[in-house]
Amino acid sequence: MQNMELKKLMNNAHVITMVSGDDTFEIITSYESIILVVKNGMIETVGKDWNYGTTTAKHLNAGLRYIGLTELASMNATQKKEYFKNEGMV
Repeated sequence: MQNMELKKLMNNAHVITMVSGDDTFEIITSYESIILVVKNGMIETVGKDWNYGTTTAKHLNAGLRYIGLTELASMNATQKKEYFKNEGMV
């Protein structure tokens, strides 16, 4: 690992950015839960708590906007679940 940075998205939501070789990983957290793992701008994994509650949904949407997925951030929970399922992320 070459570099690591912690950025606050909003209260209780953070992005941990790590650079390793040619790869950049962004881990988006809500409280103590990992809700997204992003590698080189593409979602790799959606955490099991991604839809835990209203605040977690706000954190997820902030994270999606942060990585440039504003259209996905604007979807409702049912649409996100279907998208994540179809993409093999959950």
